[in-house]
Amino acid sequence: MMRPQDKVLVAFSGSHSSMALLHLLQEGMQLSSHKRILFSVCAIYIDDGSISQVSISERKANNAQIATAMKYFDSYFTCLEQALEPDNMKLYTDVAELPLEQFAKDSEINKMFQTVTTLSSRQYLLQTLRQNLLLQAAKKLNCTKIFTAETQTDLATKIIANISLGKGAHVPLDVGFSDDRTGDIITLRPLRDFSSKEVIYYNIFNDLSPVHVPSLATLADPLASLQKAAESFVTDLQTNFPSTVSTVFRTADKLSLDLTSMNVNNTCLLCKAPLDTRADLASSSMGATRFSRYVSNATREQLSHVIISSESPDHASKVTTDVNQTVGSQDIPEKSVNGSEDIPNQIVNGMQYTPNEKVSRTEDNEGPDNLQRSLCYACQYVVKDMTSDKDIGEGILKKCLQEKSLNEMEDQIRDFLL
Repeated sequence: MMRPQDKVLVAFSGSHSSMALLHLLQEGMQLSSHKRILFSVCAIYIDDGSISQVSISERKANNAQIATAMKYFDSYFTCLEQALEPDNMKLYTDVAELPLEQFAKDSEINKMFQTVTTLSSRQYLLQTLRQNLLLQAAKKLNCTKIFTAETQTDLATKIIANISLGKGAHVPLDVGFSDDRTGDIITLRPLRDFSSKEVIYYNIFNDLSPVHVPSLATLADPLASLQKAAESFVTDLQTNFPSTVSTVFRTADKLSLDLTSMNVNNTCLLCKAPLDTRADLASSSMGATRFSRYVSNATREQLSHVIISSESPDHASKVTTDVNQTVGSQDIPEKSVNGSEDIPNQIVNGMQYTPNEKVSRTEDNEGPDNLQRSLCYACQYVVKDMTSDKDIGEGILKKCLQEKSLNEMEDQIRDFLL
């Protein structure tokens, strides 16, 4: 997949795997190498210490070690706070120039993470923001590829964690060798066939010392989040059954995207993956979840007008897509108080709605509908996991929505430009 004219951005974090990846690239670019690497390489480090509540002095010490490890390549540095400013993103070539004091504990991104109630959602949000920052940096540096240093052990853990978080539909993108969800920039995982133990021994043999940077879940309880529980499950099982990681990884590697159950024309505003929230399918779990939420919130009088349909599945499948989408987004059919409207019976997901009396609509307190409909299943629950002060969290979504609208407008007028 690599071409001599390609420019690659390597995501460096100071871990064992990222140290090994940089060393492999450095060795491959030597003149004495049998198959010399011809593409150009630059590395980037994203400082997220403010989210992990690390002191500025400790962050500066860690950043100095990171800069030393990246000295053989064109190095760039940025902070996680730049994810909230995609249009004004700044990359620094000197680690000492990072404005660590500017992003204090009361910064906007810290407030956003404080509104997220669970560690699982915070870790998922951090991972998504880091990926978006890598994409923005790659565009700014004119890179066509991104290298990440995820090993087979990391990906096996990620498979179980993502399925638990509702990202099962995007497993091929999240753990595959190639991730081309954005189209113009491809993310590659060169170390995906190596285990963490193999990478650690490689570093020992080559005298490579990783930089231990505290993360959001450092020293957290093994059951503090879904990601930590998945990591504990995989590593503990691997101890007694050495083929655990390989089995999980190889099984998931055979999966492919089910484009028939996705809205491939629209992508999630946060993770940039195809939307997996089609509620117009007869077997859609998303439609069933939304209908279950409606039934749970409805009153006794409202439920008295919802009866189980005895129609055959063939008849139910003939319901128009518009009706399915309407009920899927909780737009329950209504009748005016004076009875002037005439709405026919509608059957959706095996349920029949009768228009004898007004059925009120249950309002979601989840933010603007256009934002919710532009998020995948997992990202929706991150937003739902925020407290009432989630306008801060929606700021980044509004910026993404604005960028999406501009891109759509550009596509529409491209054919009319001379």
